[in-house]
Amino acid sequence: MKQIATIILILILTACGDPRNRDISELSTDSLYTIADELGWIYQDYDSAEVIYEQILKRDQNNKNAIYGLIGSKLHQDEYQLALELTDSLTLVYPSDYWFNLYKGQAVERLASIDSAKHFYIQFMELAGDTIWYINPALIAITEGRPLTQKEVDDLDIDRVSYRNELLNYANGGWHEMYRKNYDTSLFFQTNLTHSKVFDHLENQGINALSVVETDQGVKVYLKKKFLTKALELGLTATESDNDS
Repeated sequence: MKQIATIILILILTACGDPRNRDISELSTDSLYTIADELGWIYQDYDSAEVIYEQILKRDQNNKNAIYGLIGSKLHQDEYQLALELTDSLTLVYPSDYWFNLYKGQAVERLASIDSAKHFYIQFMELAGDTIWYINPALIAITEGRPLTQKEVDDLDIDRVSYRNELLNYANGGWHEMYRKNYDTSLFFQTNLTHSKVFDHLENQGINALSVVETDQGVKVYLKKKFLTKALELGLTATESDNDS
């Protein structure tokens, strides 16, 4: 994966001129941020992304995009203590920044408890208002400790089916449950549907599949346990183990 990211970085640099005659430090801050963002969020090469975020911060220690990127990278690598330390120090400088409250909530949730994190999620909603409206439904479910009702989801006008499924089936697992792509069970699905169509079919039935693998026994679907009952009702069958994670 890192090799792919390196190739992309070289291609971007080549587009800006011969990489043998250029240094990454010559790129604009916006170009550096774009590269770091792609390395981290698309290719999961967080180490390389962090090097670039830190280079941006050497130029501008108050560059919030780089700060957000660096904290997000720590969270995605499960480095929750480092993420918390970063947000703690920055919250003192930017007390009204709602993103830092969201990041702090994610870190506290994993280091302590979901209940301990709720304060920061509520702070995020109060500070952000409707600015980041698409995150608020998840935080309502988390802070109130319940799945949203069908009416609530419909009233929020949420179009993305997978997000609707997460909200309607919230199982008190906090931000980690809502947004992490971690499966904890698998089932077999006997179907003639193509690989990509399986995702769509299950999603439209209220089940978010995280991975689909074709096997001799049928299509093996990996999902979160909160979708297990619904999947069994749909006709999916148990694999040799009900926990493959």
